[in-house]
Amino acid sequence: MAFIGDFETLDVPTILSRRTDDCNHTFLPESIAPPPKGNTAFSEHINRLREIMKKFPVIKRDVMDDKEKNTAIIHAISQAHF
Repeated sequence: MAFIGDFETLDVPTILSRRTDDCNHTFLPESIAPPPKGNTAFSEHINRLREIMKKFPVIKRDVMDDKEKNTAIIHAISQAHF
């Protein structure tokens, strides 16, 4: 999953290149997560992270891919490097 690996460098153009124009990024659980982010909001979010982080490696634990709903759910862990 190249998309997961792209978070290590927080390179916005690379991350966005793997998203469709109508992609929404949703963090779970919904009770504590911010609202879903389209490409503009998501790139702004990543750029803010780059201001304070050197890298943000993400490790995939499980992936659920629903092709009918055009949805992927990724269970992952990460560690911010400041």
